[in-house]
Amino acid sequence: MSKCLLPPPLILSLSSLSLASFAFNKAKCFSVALFFGVCLISSSNSLILFSIFSINKFMKIFVKVRPKAGENKIEKIDNLSYKICISEEPKNGKANLAVIKLLSDYFKVSSKDIKLVSGFSSRNKIFEIKEDGR
Repeated sequence: MSKCLLPPPLILSLSSLSLASFAFNKAKCFSVALFFGVCLISSSNSLILFSIFSINKFMKIFVKVRPKAGENKIEKIDNLSYKICISEEPKNGKANLAVIKLLSDYFKVSSKDIKLVSGFSSRNKIFEIKEDGR
């Protein structure tokens, strides 16, 4: 029996389950387990994580929010970072809803396609935006 030589642990993103299956079939020496969309592939000396996403694509952006501003506006800092001013107060999630509404208008997607991932009660937030095949 030949020894399976694997590279050091890697983190890889795959856009579909079929690509992940193809990768697993090519390497017979792996044992595979699937937990909450993350494949754990292991052998005697290493562990490889495959993050499996559905066909839909998501974009994560970082947002610095300034509540109780005079006007609602978005300022793009770089490709993934934005500064957002909103007139709402940060009470009972009203500011978060206002930011989602502003982002949905800016990116021309439904507000259902925008999810607050991190920073529920912070000015620094991470949003996940579903892209419509763009």
